[in-house]
Amino acid sequence: MLTPELVKELAPRAHASYVKSLSSEAGWQTLTRYKITDSEEALSGFLANCMHETGGLIILRESLNYKTPARLRQVWPSRFGSKSDAELLRLCGNEKALASIVYNGRMGNRPGTDDGYNFRGAGYLQTTGRDSFIKYGKLVGIDFSKDPPPSTDDADALLVMSAAEWASGRCNELCEAGNFSGACAVINVGSAAKISAVVGMDDRQKWYKHIKGVFAEYDGVLDDPGAVEADPVPVPVPTGTPEAKPQPTSQPAPTSPRPTASNDSFSIHYDEFERWLKGSGSRAVVSGVRPPRFGRARVVA
Repeated sequence: MLTPELVKELAPRAHASYVKSLSSEAGWQTLTRYKITDSEEALSGFLANCMHETGGLIILRESLNYKTPARLRQVWPSRFGSKSDAELLRLCGNEKALASIVYNGRMGNRPGTDDGYNFRGAGYLQTTGRDSFIKYGKLVGIDFSKDPPPSTDDADALLVMSAAEWASGRCNELCEAGNFSGACAVINVGSAAKISAVVGMDDRQKWYKHIKGVFAEYDGVLDDPGAVEADPVPVPVPTGTPEAKPQPTSQPAPTSPRPTASNDSFSIHYDEFERWLKGSGSRAVVSGVRPPRFGRARVVA
């Protein structure tokens, strides 16, 4: 299990909400439910991408608070490369205006709304775009189709959403097959076949190596804390039969409950997700076939 001490060793500057979420029993159940704890390769791959996307578990929401026209041109050269300083100055320090320009009209974000800003990168994998929030929000009982949408600052809910996004791209299988780069490509650009297009591959590889190194120093990283066998519960001796001896009662096998959700809609949507994953989803990405593509937050100021 990921203890607070282990999470802090992996990411010394990690935000408290990330540490609490990852090291909680519910957090471990989430990772287990989405098969991320099936192997150290899968867990290391997931965490390495989380580390890159969040700057070492520091960034909760994508920042669009750019200070200079030069920085805007550097981040979006094709969009702003030919724009004058005067045109770009109105976007500096104006996150909603910038988000509308760079994100609206794609990833399910509607033109003429604040969708670009409301659904900018969030959480472990910096999930981005109204379509992705609606799709994965169903798993935790949050309806992001509402106007205005609910808050996206719940680390526990965002962990479920990120774990589902990772699993839906067959990233666990890619990591276990030794194709960590392919898993990064799925998360960053939507296809395991587009490794050369991944932004920040070197950083993702460094995090992966670091995490694997830390895990090598710990025993039982993948152990489920809920799987520890409980002491047998003795059966009381029946009255009037002193010769009877207490017998241990067999304990039910431990289970991995679904991640905590705000209401019963989680069960319905998780079952739908599992059917997709075992059906058409099982043929995605491992062979290089494009999975469902989700928006990604690329650069943080």
